[in-house]
Amino acid sequence: STSLLWASQSLISPNLTAIATDLHLSPSQRDWLLGGIIPLAFFAVGAPVALLTGTLADRLATNRVRLLVLTTALGHVPSLFAFVVRDFAGLLVLRTLTGAALAGATPINMSLLSDYLGAVTRVIAVACLGVTVTLGVASGTVIATFLSERFGSWRLPLAVVAGPALVVSGLVWMLVDEPPRGKMDSRDAADEINVVTITRSDSDQGFFEQLPSNDNSQLESQAFSQKVRAVFSVRTNVLCIAQGLAGCLPDGIVNTYMVDFFAFDKKLGIRNATILSVVGLLGVLVGMLVGGGIGQALYNRGWKMRLVQLTALAVASTALPFATIINIETTRVALFGGLAFVGGFLLGCSDPNIKVMVVNVNNHATRGTAFAFLTVATDLGKGLGPFGISVMIALLGRQAAFSVAMLMYIVCGMIIFFMSFSFEEDEEKARHYEAVRATELPQIYY
Repeated sequence: STSLLWASQSLISPNLTAIATDLHLSPSQRDWLLGGIIPLAFFAVGAPVALLTGTLADRLATNRVRLLVLTTALGHVPSLFAFVVRDFAGLLVLRTLTGAALAGATPINMSLLSDYLGAVTRVIAVACLGVTVTLGVASGTVIATFLSERFGSWRLPLAVVAGPALVVSGLVWMLVDEPPRGKMDSRDAADEINVVTITRSDSDQGFFEQLPSNDNSQLESQAFSQKVRAVFSVRTNVLCIAQGLAGCLPDGIVNTYMVDFFAFDKKLGIRNATILSVVGLLGVLVGMLVGGGIGQALYNRGWKMRLVQLTALAVASTALPFATIINIETTRVALFGGLAFVGGFLLGCSDPNIKVMVVNVNNHATRGTAFAFLTVATDLGKGLGPFGISVMIALLGRQAAFSVAMLMYIVCGMIIFFMSFSFEEDEEKARHYEAVRATELPQIYY
């Protein structure tokens, strides 16, 4: 279900020029409207949807599996109407609803995953979830390229992906069970409960402001403002969100412009450009598995500072291969492919580790809200990023704008590095919270 939803994200980018021609848009309108305004609409509508679904995912009364199905349906149903789109306004509405679903699904997925699995396996699990997302994006790119070349229609891929996706969503509704909330966190905290007496020290009062009394209805009715304060009182959350915002410009290039850039600026053609995009996504996939495996091993050994620092190095290093791709003067597809794979690999290494850091420093009652804000900063930053890039293109031209934006990966790496000074402390506070909850409200977990 998640993979097919993300496939729908990449159905447009291989055909930007074809869509512009069909809708009678000039090259400048292609970059501004298709590359800038549509991703901006992703952000404008998706941000509040992510905050809404994240908040709903934290409510005890919410069935998150069904919420996820309804959210993904919001993204797929509009794609069935692609054939009636005749102007940019119609395309904007269709893609905006898809963006809202993409944004809304992420906090729900992470909330569910954290209750299916404990801390000792979460990095691997998040990496596997990332792999499904990457496979979805890659398959969407391939489907869009193949069907548009074969049938001469950029609309057909949208409907082809939406139909099976709705069938899968129906199966998820019928077959997937809602996991008990906080049960895996209570197990992770069991040793702490059995070994020490859990008390709320004065230093923990700010962190435990969100704790209600032993009444589940009070826990469910926590005000959104309280959850926001709880999320932003955790330094690791603030730094994760900040690095997501810093990365929105280069991510916008990779997700929106790169296929078109390879095809027309580098004069490699749509087919080679699509192949290079898939190679880059393959690098992301391998990077997620390798980075997730290394991250889980470091975490389980207690080397948490090294985990954060390695993640920071991987993100900062991503700038080099992508900047080289943009500025190198060659038509050697193999060279571009090698650079795309390395860039994708480095980018993929960081993704599962950053997400698990957010999972582990937030308790089960605020995780959905925390991921809603991270989604706004990262996945939706990819929507705001292309809009910023479109403005930079108008001022600097494509190559200069892309080159400057790639330097922001170095800034992201620096921000992540500072998380090495806060992650362990924030995680310990979250574990302490779950230990208290397990002793005060054991019925929540079962």
